[in-house]
Amino acid sequence: NPEAWQGLAHFCEHMLFLGTASYPDEGDFESYIASNGGSNNAYTDSEETVYFFDVGAGALPGALARFSDFFAAPLFTESATAREVAAIESEHSKNIQSDGWRTEQLLRATRGVSGHPYNGFFTGNRATLRDGGGGARAALLDFYGEYYRADQMDLSLLGPQSLDELQRLATEQFSRLPSRPGPPQPLSLMSPFVVHRLALVHRLLLIRPFIPGTRLPCQRRAAMSPPIAIPIGPPASAKYDPLGLPLSPDQGGGLGSGAVASPFATLVVPVREQRAVSATWCLPVADFDTWLACKPQVALSQLLTARADGSLLSLLKREGLGTAIEVGVEEQTRSFAVVTASLALTEAGLAAWPTAMGHLFSYLRLCREKGVPSHVFDDAKALAQLGFRYAEPSQPQAFVTATAASMPLYRPAAWLSGPSLLEGAGGPPTVRQLLGGMTPRAAMVEVCAKEVAPKAPLSERIYGTRYGRQPIEGEVAAWEAAPLLPELSLPRPNPFIPKRLAIKAPQTLPRKEGVPSPTPSLLPAADGARVHFLPDRTFGRPRAFAYFLWRSPEFYTSARTAVTAELFAGMLAEVLQEATYEAAQAGLVAASGVSSDAFTVQLGGYDERLPALATLVASTVRSFEPTQGAFERKVDILRRQLRDAERRQPISLAGYRRGLALQPARFSNEQLAAAAGEVSLSDVAAMQEGVLREAQLEAFVAGNLRENEAAEMVRGVRAALPAAPLAAERLPVRRLRRLPP
Repeated sequence: NPEAWQGLAHFCEHMLFLGTASYPDEGDFESYIASNGGSNNAYTDSEETVYFFDVGAGALPGALARFSDFFAAPLFTESATAREVAAIESEHSKNIQSDGWRTEQLLRATRGVSGHPYNGFFTGNRATLRDGGGGARAALLDFYGEYYRADQMDLSLLGPQSLDELQRLATEQFSRLPSRPGPPQPLSLMSPFVVHRLALVHRLLLIRPFIPGTRLPCQRRAAMSPPIAIPIGPPASAKYDPLGLPLSPDQGGGLGSGAVASPFATLVVPVREQRAVSATWCLPVADFDTWLACKPQVALSQLLTARADGSLLSLLKREGLGTAIEVGVEEQTRSFAVVTASLALTEAGLAAWPTAMGHLFSYLRLCREKGVPSHVFDDAKALAQLGFRYAEPSQPQAFVTATAASMPLYRPAAWLSGPSLLEGAGGPPTVRQLLGGMTPRAAMVEVCAKEVAPKAPLSERIYGTRYGRQPIEGEVAAWEAAPLLPELSLPRPNPFIPKRLAIKAPQTLPRKEGVPSPTPSLLPAADGARVHFLPDRTFGRPRAFAYFLWRSPEFYTSARTAVTAELFAGMLAEVLQEATYEAAQAGLVAASGVSSDAFTVQLGGYDERLPALATLVASTVRSFEPTQGAFERKVDILRRQLRDAERRQPISLAGYRRGLALQPARFSNEQLAAAAGEVSLSDVAAMQEGVLREAQLEAFVAGNLRENEAAEMVRGVRAALPAAPLAAERLPVRRLRRLPP
């Protein structure tokens, strides 16, 4: 954004929908897409704006004609410019109550280096866009003229038409786009996929949909004309490549305010109930292409978010300090990355947040000094390869949206695989470089909790976020000098990565129209259990899924019982997170839960180790030890969720009130909150002891399994979690209240 027009890129995105030279009616594109069974939208991110739509296949030519006119001949009328500012303001008003938007802007306000474009206000509002007047239209035209050029654009187009026809449509509709003046540069066809680079945009990706029974779309490639030469310039973001890092821990609380002498923590008052402490680092990216290829954030996240014994999270839970860890790259550009590690805290953890952060820095030091084991990178590569090879087909709109955004980042041969795969030998050195920068003194520390309100006298100017500053020189010195903790260790090789990937059932051709879908068969089972089985004969993936449901009346007899069941399920889920962590990393998923009338277990992933995972989960239900620390964490989370319930979106509140009106046995949030104050650990232990002693089991097993394997899996689960048959008169029945007309 120009410094004088914060939010202009977002505003320009809105304006392109409001009339073009060939289609001046502001609602023409929206009406055409809707009348042909489609949808459309756009988003503006830090370095790109992405427009996308889907539509009935026969309407693609008309949709492309209207879509291309966005970029070739937008009108930017004075009347629309003035009116659309109201839509920008409405969007901003909605974001004001979002903690994500608030803390992101606060980081820029308190840690931003003056003059760097990253530290502006991205979305804009009525004030920054001057109510659509004061030269707004001229600013839009200047912005459009500078950035909306063919050499800055990428197009991903998917349809059932032939590739020659898709190329003809793209050439016909997009050849009018303005391009950068200058000598042309020769381009060449460089992809084994159905990819062609044309003069009409910088890059073009043409794809025919994947059809079950065929291989990759590249087997259906069509003959194409030779590529055309066009002048290609550097990306728009290149203008700030020479600038320094945009964020610094030494900034003193506002753009242009200068540095302060000692480090500080930002204390933030959130809108919603939460307690968290985070460390954010702004780190230089020395080799962007290597980063994209090896994706060091994958290995970093696996190290810091591990849940197995010896992990950081395991230690935080054992000491009653934390409940979860999130690690991610908040921003990725060619020259810098913003990396954040956030710890969700207990009430005790908030009071001792420097200790929790000390554990984080101790684990980072362990990784630096001991070195990240090579198997961490090998496992990550193997799992990425499996995930890409056996990925489920995306929805068309999601597919083209993702590929259009990633095309500028990868060579054509990697447009499809690049975002998913981990390639090259750059992982270990790049992770070492990351870890080397993630030191206590380089960290921007933030404590976010309603409890810090008395220490938060300041207010951020865009969102009004209340915050304060707390000097932490002593804490930083202690973190730098802290010894390695014996309770922490680096992860072992993952034993759950699948080796046998054979497809077990013969595959059939794609189902023809009018032919019914295959239906599950009912397998023999004892004690009234019902087991449904459906082998995969269509998709050809080495995956299977299992769903177990035990019907029981014991989970919702009173508000206290309902709360006890919720706490039991939460404590079990926490134990399973650690017990099944390695399985989860290897593409297996396990989840359990309770409802008013049933206990459920859901399993899925690569079929080779699925039966072992099913038995592990079932045996854990009665064998895990409920601890006082886990109980207090779950009670605290439940109470905060219930207190936060009235702050939900109106549609969620309407659904909640409707449920109370129609379901006679449903308890209100007030009743559940009162019960949460009465339940004890002994109640949870008693429920665990008696859970599912009598229940009706129904199971559904599907995927890459033989019938005998499915039956054996169910037998293993029943042996690990035995339950006597439930008498028919005790089966829970869901009832609804009939309202008078």
